[in-house]
Amino acid sequence: MIRARRVPEPALSAYPAFRALLAVAPHVPRGCGLHVAGGLGRLFGRRTATRAAVRSNIRHVLPADSDSAAVDRVVLEVFANQARNYFDMFHFAGRPASDLASVTDWTSLRDHLPRLGGRGAIAVTMHYGNLDIVAQAIALGGVH
Repeated sequence: MIRARRVPEPALSAYPAFRALLAVAPHVPRGCGLHVAGGLGRLFGRRTATRAAVRSNIRHVLPADSDSAAVDRVVLEVFANQARNYFDMFHFAGRPASDLASVTDWTSLRDHLPRLGGRGAIAVTMHYGNLDIVAQAIALGGVH
């Protein structure tokens, strides 16, 4: 007999929010949506139980003499950036692929890849932004 697994409560409560975001985010101007998402992320960051874990991780990254207020500012920006990443994911999910492909110009990379004789390339970059969106933009930008 196969038993259905019970879905955890937080997953059930997130589903309607995700559906609402998917319906609304593509129609919100990106700059406005990113601004609102950042504010909501900071608000969530002040109230979530995971804040302590993020704070502990950030403590390892910042200089040892960083004061508590500086650590708290960075922690809130972690939550703000994650919220912006979610907004971007939902924003671009409901938009034409050309919108995502136009975010960045990949001409230079496309021009240099043939010179490598099919060996490919390793791109080194800062972890800046939504990596899921970056991978999609690279593919849509014609870099294969």
